[in-house]
Amino acid sequence: HDPTVYDQRLDTEKKFNTGQQGNSVRSMNVAIDHMDTLRNKIEKLPNGQYPALNTVITEFSRSIGDPRINSYDAAAGLIAAEVTKAIVANGGTGDERAEKEKLLSVANNPAALRGVLDSYTKLLGGQMRGLKEQYVAGHGNNWDAKVNDRTAQAMAEGKIDRSWTAQDRQAATWVKANPNDPRAQ
Repeated sequence: HDPTVYDQRLDTEKKFNTGQQGNSVRSMNVAIDHMDTLRNKIEKLPNGQYPALNTVITEFSRSIGDPRINSYDAAAGLIAAEVTKAIVANGGTGDERAEKEKLLSVANNPAALRGVLDSYTKLLGGQMRGLKEQYVAGHGNNWDAKVNDRTAQAMAEGKIDRSWTAQDRQAATWVKANPNDPRAQ
């Protein structure tokens, strides 16, 4: 309870509870969580490796009322809107949402669809790390209450410098597991 930062902390909490930063945090929490739902729907699609063939298969599946296609399309459209809202000021334009919907098209092969979702998750995790830094710099003191478990996991993903060698990663893991060992310094 440092009185010299009281006003700053109060302002930070207001911004992250009811302001634009709070809206961004909530949007990213929802988008990251919903992307896992879409990943599960990908596994149920009748798709294969080739997008051109997938187009034929999905159109046929739609024509016979296969609920997997409509269910996937509904979730993909919602996620495209959520991702756009989370990363673009004022929720983005219809063209920006359409661009994301195209990347999540049911005709794409499963690996490509998972790759798009993985990229979105990592990018949103990075944005959340930035918001957390802003929150901490503003003397906010309850970040964990603002993020769901999946978002916290997404924030942790991608933090390791990919240029590290296997030995570097092993050493970092050891240091993290043994912080009180003098060699960890």
